[in-house]
Amino acid sequence: MRVLFEPVALLGWAMLALSALAWRRSTAGNRGLFALAGGLSVAYFWFASPLGANLMVGALEHGVFAVRECAPGDGARVYVVLAGGKTGTPESDADVAHLQEAGFRRTVEGATLARTDAGSLLVLAGGSGESVTEADLMRHLALRLGVSAERIRVERSSGNTHESAVGVARLLRNGGTRIHLVTSAMHMPRAAAAFGAQGIEVCPRAVDRRYVRPDIEDALIPQITALVKSTAAMHEFVGYAWYYLSGRL
Repeated sequence: MRVLFEPVALLGWAMLALSALAWRRSTAGNRGLFALAGGLSVAYFWFASPLGANLMVGALEHGVFAVRECAPGDGARVYVVLAGGKTGTPESDADVAHLQEAGFRRTVEGATLARTDAGSLLVLAGGSGESVTEADLMRHLALRLGVSAERIRVERSSGNTHESAVGVARLLRNGGTRIHLVTSAMHMPRAAAAFGAQGIEVCPRAVDRRYVRPDIEDALIPQITALVKSTAAMHEFVGYAWYYLSGRL
């Protein structure tokens, strides 16, 4: 019941009220204001409701955009972890608290996989133009998690997913063309496509899955968590389209 009166929900109810008012004041030959108000309301409820947000997330994590899993014993011995952002300005690579949650989770997963696969290589990619990059922070965290320094490679020249794919491909020029790619589940389709464009076959190791089957009773009630999800999903859809149109895929 509380979600009915949260600010995000109240804004939705206000938009519905304005749509109803626009309908009452419009005439048979002039429905433009109602069409505008109604269209904005539909769009808002799509992005802000658990139903719409999770449908978008599900399309990326499990639907038509999902990356196929590799068969057991695929032979890939390289684990590539993509950066997930950082906050502030770390003074040294030991300031791993500056890693955002996505980057922290990805690094923990990649380090765990590499540590249990003797002889494998762990590649940490992301962050350019700074004295302490995200990759430096990720390397320090991986070392603390038990991965030996000689098994870690760092790619520090990339500022986005495409540049990470190019940089890792250059780094692994003589190290095979199949990798285990560790990144967030929503980010995996665009990341896998970017690496595929560089001739690298990806075995997905997705973390931070965010799809949740919405409860029937509040599936259409606007919520801030749903709005955050749909914003992240739209970033991936738009990013994928931009990469395709710009010839990066």
